Amino acid sequence: MIARAVAAFARQDKSLEQVVAFAGAAFETCQELVFLDQLKYLAAGDRVSKTGGFFGDLFRVKPIISPRTDGVAKVGVVRKQAQQLPFACNYFESRIDPQVKVRILLQYTDNQERVATEIQPTIQAAFPPAEISLVPLSLTSGVHMGPGTWAMAVLPALQIQ
Repeated sequence: MIARAVAAFARQDKSLEQVVAFAGAAFETCQELVFLDQLKYLAAGDRVSKTGGFFGDLFRVKPIISPRTDGVAKVGVVRKQAQQLPFACNYFESRIDPQVKVRILLQYTDNQERVATEIQPTIQAAFPPAEISLVPLSLTSGVHMGPGTWAMAVLPALQIQ
C-alpha cells in the first residue's frame, strides 16, 4: 500500500524531497491488520510453536496481528470468522475518522469472493469516502499464514508541502 501511494504521489511532479517526506509519513501512519484463520501454517513455518498452533486451532483461536517495525504485534483474538469484520470496523473507526478520505487495501488468499462480496461492501459503508483496492496477499505471506487469511491496510490522506 505504501509503495502504491508513494508512486501515485511521485507521479504528481513532486520533488525528491517531497516524495521522501511523503514516504516517511506514509510509513508512520499506515496501519494494517491481518486476520488469520488457522495457526497450523504459522506453526509449520516455526512462526509459532507446534503446540501453540495445535491448541490454538483446537480452541478455534483466530489471532489478529499487525506488522510493526519491531516485529508483529497481536492486537486481538476472535473465535469465529464472522467476528473478524466487526473487529476490523471497530478497530479502524476508533483510530480514523470514517468521514475522512483514506486509502484502504484489502488482501485475500483463497477467499477472494468473501473479501469482495462481504468484507469490501461493509468497509465501504463504514468509510464512505475511502478509496478501496482489492489485491491478493503476497505469495510469501499467504504460504506462511494459510488459506482463509485476509488483511486490511489503511492509509489516511497525507498533506505534504
